[in-house]
Amino acid sequence: MALAAPLITVSSWVRAPPVSFWRSTMALRIYIAGPMSGRPNLNWDAFDRKEEELKHAGWDVVNPAAMDRETGLDPEGMGEYDYEDAARRDIEALRECGAIYMMAGFQFSKGACWERALAKHWGLKRYYEIPREDHESEHIRTR
Repeated sequence: MALAAPLITVSSWVRAPPVSFWRSTMALRIYIAGPMSGRPNLNWDAFDRKEEELKHAGWDVVNPAAMDRETGLDPEGMGEYDYEDAARRDIEALRECGAIYMMAGFQFSKGACWERALAKHWGLKRYYEIPREDHESEHIRTR
């Protein structure tokens, strides 16, 4: 008699699940990473444009700018902002994705660099708006 495979739950993950799990359950969910701090309107316009392009290409998109809006963040009157809470939220969202999309200028964002490092560690597929020789060569055509 064969034993059933154990049920994997998010709360039980010490490490990310195997790549086969990601491919079978979350292959079309992608997280957008890029620079926000120091940009006009926190660069939300660029994140929103990229979200629409990726949706049009067939992806289920996780947009951190949309998550910020959902929490009521106002880029004009931010006042004190808890970056640690936002980072935790973003990392949890990234865990639910099978891929990450690195927007142009991501290398100038500490948060986006952390997200890329985690995506690489977890074995997520990585795509780049501007492919470079020192990055993986994956590219998504959105137009």
